[in-house]
Amino acid sequence: GTVADVMPLVGENRILVKEGLKKIATTNKKGLKALMDVSGLKHKNISARDIGYVLGPRINVAGRLGSADLAVRLFMTDDDEEAGNIARELHGNNRQRQKLQKTILNEALAKIGREVNFKEHRVIVLEDESWHPGVIGIVASRISREFYRPTIIISTKDSPGKGSGRSIENFHLFEAISACRHLLLDYGGHKGACGISILKDKIKIFGNFINKVAHKVLKPEDLLPILEIDAEIPFALVEADFIREINQLAPFGCKNTQPVFLSRELFFKNKPVRFGKNNFKSWVTDGRIVCEAMGFGMAPALDIIGDKKFDMVYCPYLNQWEGIETIRLSLKDIRPSQ
Repeated sequence: GTVADVMPLVGENRILVKEGLKKIATTNKKGLKALMDVSGLKHKNISARDIGYVLGPRINVAGRLGSADLAVRLFMTDDDEEAGNIARELHGNNRQRQKLQKTILNEALAKIGREVNFKEHRVIVLEDESWHPGVIGIVASRISREFYRPTIIISTKDSPGKGSGRSIENFHLFEAISACRHLLLDYGGHKGACGISILKDKIKIFGNFINKVAHKVLKPEDLLPILEIDAEIPFALVEADFIREINQLAPFGCKNTQPVFLSRELFFKNKPVRFGKNNFKSWVTDGRIVCEAMGFGMAPALDIIGDKKFDMVYCPYLNQWEGIETIRLSLKDIRPSQ
């Protein structure tokens, strides 16, 4: 609950999660063991990231697409066969959720192209009667990150419409929807996220009103995403012992994020290999040490870099494969060295 609901991993929370992760790795809960098995986490040291991105979504999907009873039964069962059946069902439901999410995201992006004027709209508000209400919050999060604007996605599949919103750093979403409460049937949330209930004929008025609120609160510079860098370091510092020291700060998550580093004057040891949608991998070096780097969604930057030296922002981590430990870099940004 602490990890999947994105609570701050500091103080007592961090201690409870750190100790709890050890318990999960040795759990006797048959349902949890079965879920880790179908999720590919068997015999692996479970991290907070594994909960947030692997286990949590599979548990949560029960309530998103149907009844949360299925997740409750997973944790209560003492029967191996039942545990396996439920885990596989949740795993399958999560795949269905991912497909739904992809469809809704693509449809929402198309609507943005047709309906959103970024000079006028500081809050993105979209609605559709075909969108599943259990998935719209995830889509709102993706769109908010993509365009760095507060985003509210509304499903009018049933009446009244159900909306889910995600915000950006300098916009208190709950205060904003509170200012629009005369247009809403119900609402709740906090600074970063919200849920609303609204009649279909009020959605357009609501979109206009919340944008008026946003124009009073948000300055143009607030709509520029910021990448916070913890330290600039020489690339030679990136070795296994250094990463192990960093990992003593784990588990990483809200308010205790994985440290982000900047190193300058680097170059590719080999030609980067593109894969998937706008991803690439390559070997990066300063002329002395060499590390494997993965850039997800960053392949377009390669056309700017070319064969020039570059500055790189990244998180280093230790990768285990068949008993062999290697250093990998998860890239956050890259630009030509000045």
